[in-house]
Amino acid sequence: MVRACLIGLMILAVQGHLLAQDSTKTELYLGHFLEDSSTIVYPLKSGPIKVAPIQESKHKVEIRLFTYRSFHKYDMIILTFDTYWSMHFCAPKKFIDSTVFTEVERTDLDSVFAVLVTNKVFSLPDDDSIMQEKSVLIFEPEANDEAFYGMASDMVIDGNHYWLEYKVGPYFRRYHYGNPELMNDFGPFVEEYQLFTNILTLLHSLIPDGK
Repeated sequence: MVRACLIGLMILAVQGHLLAQDSTKTELYLGHFLEDSSTIVYPLKSGPIKVAPIQESKHKVEIRLFTYRSFHKYDMIILTFDTYWSMHFCAPKKFIDSTVFTEVERTDLDSVFAVLVTNKVFSLPDDDSIMQEKSVLIFEPEANDEAFYGMASDMVIDGNHYWLEYKVGPYFRRYHYGNPELMNDFGPFVEEYQLFTNILTLLHSLIPDGK
């Protein structure tokens, strides 16, 4: 069943999964796909990185990973597809109110996308829903009477925060994870944190040193 068509891109529903097909009949398997335009109602607070809202993207498929690190360090990775994949790394230019877009030249982006789909890039929940559903005391060492509450706590001690946005045809969504690496290292196994950490590790590994 054809769900939508946008500049040659067709979104095909196949037993609850989606395929994206371009005019050259090349199919992109998207796996389980969630769309929720309400998650984009408020603009992404991307600090000094200047990009148009993802809902205005003209690409057939676009995935953005925005990273905020401690001490106000920002960057963004953008993966886009039209007739082929391309990738850019975005970072603020020092002392100037502008953003530098650097193309990352890769010949394996088809494989990269396949790994993202395997890790449920289009269907992971926001970490707020994980905290509510799986709220637990992660670690409480008795020796020094300190407690680390992780998912059960409303307190965030800085760290790394990530927002992932995507747009496929007319569908778009955004979700957030705070300190997923920490949750993975010190908390009980939660599949969603592991999958999102896999996504982070993969995308960040594609950025050349020094960027």
